[in-house]
Amino acid sequence: MFAANAGKKAGEFYTPHEVSLLMSEIVADHLKDRTEIKIYDPTSGSGSLLINIGKSVSKFIENKNNIKYYAQELKQNTYNLNGIYTHCCNFDCSK
Repeated sequence: MFAANAGKKAGEFYTPHEVSLLMSEIVADHLKDRTEIKIYDPTSGSGSLLINIGKSVSKFIENKNNIKYYAQELKQNTYNLNGIYTHCCNFDCSK
């Protein structure tokens, strides 16, 4: 039942914040020994998962400029929201 109704709106899905944080910590632990990290979210939506992963991996890397963010979103309005959100959080996502 969780996935059936959680975050669903007009065919779009929202990753619950707690799930996003857990996924971010798992990914960060897996990438912790790297000197450069590239994060790609092919269905980025608002970008919150991308940002959470970025915050988690930044704990393990000295030079924050060695973290690259890439986002993709089908709907233009949502993609624009992603750009605004990541910009406000001081993240630079490549288009």
